[in-house]
Amino acid sequence: MKYFNQLLFIGFLFSSICYSQITNNNELLLVKTARFIHSQQYAFDVIKLNFPEQKTAIEDVELGFDKNFGAAIETINTKTKNLLGNKYESFIENLNNELNEYSINDIKSRLQGPIESPVLEILLAYKYQNNPVDEFVSNYVNTYSVKSYSNSTKVNLSLKVPLSWKELDGDSYTMLKKFRNEFGTGNVSITLSTKKSPKVTLINNNLARISQYDQTNSKSGIHKRYIVQHLYLSEGKVLEIKCTINSTTDNNLDVEYLKFSPLYKSIVKSVHIIKESENDNSFYTATKRKL
Repeated sequence: MKYFNQLLFIGFLFSSICYSQITNNNELLLVKTARFIHSQQYAFDVIKLNFPEQKTAIEDVELGFDKNFGAAIETINTKTKNLLGNKYESFIENLNNELNEYSINDIKSRLQGPIESPVLEILLAYKYQNNPVDEFVSNYVNTYSVKSYSNSTKVNLSLKVPLSWKELDGDSYTMLKKFRNEFGTGNVSITLSTKKSPKVTLINNNLARISQYDQTNSKSGIHKRYIVQHLYLSEGKVLEIKCTINSTTDNNLDVEYLKFSPLYKSIVKSVHIIKESENDNSFYTATKRKL
């Protein structure tokens, strides 16, 4: 299967350079996922045609795939057609010519094993594009841990982030983790950083605050909304969890905020902070404010 997927990927790279419309990583991931979807359907059709005794079993697999990702598949195919325009038909024709070169065994292996990254992440991103928190609720998540010294503060924590998001490199020495939606190509990011304790009120004996503010860059026309919460780490130090939402208009910014705010709250709730006591080396979990 790895060999088959490598051939598909090589074919993808070769084909993609023919389409001048593809200008960024988001579009590259979209087209690669569209190739996977078409190749998957090709495999279903070939096996049903050549192995009638397996038709029922394959139809069950096909039904399950469509039930799980049907809406995402439709959106991805539509966006790919719009992106490639009048070159979409040649895109499909070239892909069919590539697939016709594979043996039946190669085609059958196409349906074995899990969906590989980053195709799975893009399918999930489009499946849950209207309700991002549902991906989290459905337990499509990765659990990340942080154990380090940052800005003279010892940090020991874990948190859950949707599977379709990607961990990115931090922008500063105080930043512990950074994640972005749509496998690192989307318009929403979440960062974890250590900060000096802001002036906030104690809630349940824990330092916590949630706030939001907007910013517009007149040169780029990018509108941003920030949602920020602080959780207690140690005397004078807090964990800042910031969600940054980008858009080109205030109206879209409001829509994106309503979509991603519940997910942000769920990610914050998943943060599990452990602090080592200076006296007895025992550990406890910091209490978090209920959002």
